[in-house]
Amino acid sequence: MKRFQLFVIIILNLFIYVKGENKTNYKTVKYINEMEIRENKEFIFIKPKKILVDKNGEIFVMGKKQILRFSPEGKYLGNLFKYGQGPGELLNLENFVIYHDTIFVNQFIPHKIVCFKTNGRFIKEFKAEKTMQKLLFCNSKKCIMLKYEIPFNKIKKTISSLDVNWKMYEVLFDGKIIEDNVAFSSKWIIIKGERGVGANEIEKIRYTMYRDNYLYISSRSKYLINIFSINSKKIIKRIKKQYVSIKKEQDKTNENTGFKKLYYDDIQKMIILNNQLWVFTSKVDKEKGILIDKYSLSGKYIESAFLKINGINSTENLTNTIFTVKNNFLYILLNTDEENIRIKKIKVL
Repeated sequence: MKRFQLFVIIILNLFIYVKGENKTNYKTVKYINEMEIRENKEFIFIKPKKILVDKNGEIFVMGKKQILRFSPEGKYLGNLFKYGQGPGELLNLENFVIYHDTIFVNQFIPHKIVCFKTNGRFIKEFKAEKTMQKLLFCNSKKCIMLKYEIPFNKIKKTISSLDVNWKMYEVLFDGKIIEDNVAFSSKWIIIKGERGVGANEIEKIRYTMYRDNYLYISSRSKYLINIFSINSKKIIKRIKKQYVSIKKEQDKTNENTGFKKLYYDDIQKMIILNNQLWVFTSKVDKEKGILIDKYSLSGKYIESAFLKINGINSTENLTNTIFTVKNNFLYILLNTDEENIRIKKIKVL
């Protein structure tokens, strides 16, 4: 009996279940506009995917064949991307991260990680022993990456919907890998044809990091967050919340699979701001803005609030908007209009 009680206590400590609220009078996040960067004769944004800020306040934007660099004041300083197959050169970009004054860039095909200083000076490049698909984080000793494993033995139909595991690995700078014995599953569409097998993610991986240890990651359409400790190599908490999913405004059919996704993922973005986990939900009110759930870093629910940003008036707008945080400033890459892509820097009060 005592063993059973202990098991129940452990499970309760692992899971934080947040009851949904019908409340509508949430507070509104107040902020001050600090700066805006717009395209000009010197540069344009080409399919931007990510924005980061280094310890000196310099801003970096990754796009198609682009890693654009800006001063803290918003002055354009150049494109660090060099096209090619030689040392320090890249063919494509999956992701990039910054650790102190070093940028780590993951090239997906063919796989390699390129390292250079934030001023563009090439340092080195290396390949993992196995091809990795997603770069999450790097420090002075290793990178944390994900590799998907498609269960080919479960593919029975021409088009199948299957759970695919993303396994986590530590990749050392000599290419050696260490499996962390943890995986995050997401739903994929698998297409079996005469020429082989094609795959497409239905549920996207979303994550944010706190310092060098805590990874907050969501891999499902439903509201679920795993808090993973890199040091202890285990999931220390899970946050699950009752949430009414938001139906898509337009039911677009994927041309390759014929699949229609009817609802947006409950969690759209996650950031760490003011020592809190901010979860951007799929609920966007045209008048009030984005509904954000705030949690302590340990996963305890604090409150919800609306964040009103001009240009984000629908969930579809939010899916195309990119966020990052540095020194409690929120940087927003508004990608809702191809003719008017811009960066906003705001100070949350």
